[in-house]
Amino acid sequence: MALKLMNQKGQEFSAFKLLISAIVAVAILAILIPIIMPPDFGEDPNVKVKQLIGQAVANPSAIQLDEVTFKEGKSISAASIISNSGLSADQVCMGITKFENRDFRLIGGASTESGYYRIIYDGGSDKKVKIIVICDTDAESLVNDLMDYGHDDKINTSDCDICEGQGTCCAVMLDYR
Repeated sequence: MALKLMNQKGQEFSAFKLLISAIVAVAILAILIPIIMPPDFGEDPNVKVKQLIGQAVANPSAIQLDEVTFKEGKSISAASIISNSGLSADQVCMGITKFENRDFRLIGGASTESGYYRIIYDGGSDKKVKIIVICDTDAESLVNDLMDYGHDDKINTSDCDICEGQGTCCAVMLDYR
């Protein structure tokens, strides 16, 4: 005959055992679910662009493409993407496709106090965009690359005052057509 645990009133502890089992199961799930399926905080577009800038500087005249998902309020800042790259703000020009969607705004440049460009996403839902980065040895070569690749409509290099005639020049564009 099996020994059964009884409380003072002579009742079994089965409900108590069930409650303890449920608490243990929930605790185990709370530990395992984040490990199995980590939460999606979204990728930082600046990190992706910084990687592409590094590749583009190492391979002048070659186009670098990747996709990134923007979440509401995310932005790409020239200050972020040039840090530790050896480039300065006047060596990076930024642009977005000429499209009717107003979810992205390009602000900054030489006319602002910081001199840095920034692309800000104001949309309400996540948006996947193509990032295009091209760097070359000087401004004239970069403009030629943009025309060769058919991206001269996405960026207005005359607004950028990039490179001031010398040094590596980069163009960072978002294409979300």
